[in-house]
Amino acid sequence: MNVPKIRFRDFNNDYISRKLSDISELTSSKRIYLSDYVSDGIPFYRGKEITELKANKNVSDLLYITKEKYNEIKIKYGVPEKNDILITGVGTLGNIYRVPNDNPFYFKDGNLIWLKNIKENSKYIEYNLERNKRKILDSAIGSTQKALTIVGLSKLEFNFPSLNEQTKVSNFLSLIDKKIELQSKKIEDLKLFKMSTLDKYFNKDTCKEKALLKKYCSCLTGKSKADKVDINGNYYIMDMGTVNSDGNILKIKPTFCNLDLLSYGDLVMPKDDIGGGLIIGKTGFIDEDNKYVLGDHVYLLKVNDINSLFLHYQINSKYINKQLKRKVTGSAQLGLKSDNILNQEIYIYSEEEQKKIANIFKLIDRKIELETEKIFKLINLKKGLMQNMFV
Repeated sequence: MNVPKIRFRDFNNDYISRKLSDISELTSSKRIYLSDYVSDGIPFYRGKEITELKANKNVSDLLYITKEKYNEIKIKYGVPEKNDILITGVGTLGNIYRVPNDNPFYFKDGNLIWLKNIKENSKYIEYNLERNKRKILDSAIGSTQKALTIVGLSKLEFNFPSLNEQTKVSNFLSLIDKKIELQSKKIEDLKLFKMSTLDKYFNKDTCKEKALLKKYCSCLTGKSKADKVDINGNYYIMDMGTVNSDGNILKIKPTFCNLDLLSYGDLVMPKDDIGGGLIIGKTGFIDEDNKYVLGDHVYLLKVNDINSLFLHYQINSKYINKQLKRKVTGSAQLGLKSDNILNQEIYIYSEEEQKKIANIFKLIDRKIELETEKIFKLINLKKGLMQNMFV
C-alpha cells in the first residue's frame, strides 16, 4: 500500500500521486527594473530575503517598490497572497516559503518560482516539499550554475492523502514548528540579555582603569593543518571557521595531528574573514587541555596575570569588539594585524571581580547551551516525523 509509516487513526486510504502542476499554478513574477526601486514602500524580495525569512532571520538590505507600481502589477498580473508558496530557484536552491499573511510584497523574476491557486492544503504542500527536497534539487538544470525551472518542477510528482488527513498532519507539525519558534525566541532573548549585561560591565562610563592588551597576553600564529583533517580524529583544528560570531568554538575539523596543542584558558581569535566580517576579532575560549590544535588564519592569545575567561567575554563585548573591527584592513579579504590587537585598550577589574564577572557569563552561556539542546531535539523530532508521515 502507498501509505506512510506513521499515520493518525481513522485514516486508511492509499495516498494518490499527483504532479505539482495538477495541484497549483506555477509561474514567476513580472520584471522589475532598477528604475522601479525606491528607498521605502512595498518590500521586494529576492531569493536571499526568502531564505532569511524561512530561517526566521531579520531581512537585511531590503529593496522596495512604490505602492503605485505594486498596485499596477496586482491589477494586471496578481501578486502573492496568503498561503501561496515561493521556492528559491537560483543561488540557494529549494528553500520553500509559504506566505504567512496578507502583508503586501513582490519578488524578483527568475529568482523565485511561485505556486498559486493551490488546490490542496497549503501547509501540507509546504511540509511535503520540504520532506522531498532532494527530489526538487535533482530537477535542477545547468552545469556550473544550477537552477530550478517552472517546467522541471511542474513535472514532479508527490503523494497526497485526503484533504482531511492533510489538515490533520499539517496542524500537528505546525504545533512543533510553534514550539521551535518559541524556543528560538527564548535563545535570542538570552543572547540579547548576555550582550546587554556585557555592555553594563564593559563600557567607558562604568570602567575607569584601563591597560593595553599586550600587558596581559602574547599573540602567536600557527601553520595550516587543512590536510590533516580526519573525520575519526580525537583532536580538533582551530582555524578559519572554527569560531563563530557568538564566540563559540565549533568542533568541525577533527584530526589525529597533535602538533601545536592548545591549553585550557588559551584564546583563539580569527585574524581573517570574508563577507560581513562577523567573526573577525571574536575569541573562542579553549575549555580543555590537549584537545585542540592551532591552525592558520587565527591568532593564539596566550594569557597571563588576568582571568582568561573574563578577558574572553570582554573582547567579545560589543564595545571592545567594535573597536577591534575598526582596525580591520582589506575589502574582500578582511584582516586584523597582531599589533592592532595587542594595542587594544581593555578594562581592568580586581582579581575577585574578574572571577565573579566571568562566572556570571559562564552561567548565561550554560543556559543558552541547554536551551539550544532543547531546540535541536525539537528539530530532530520534526525531521523524524516528517520522514515517516509522508510517502
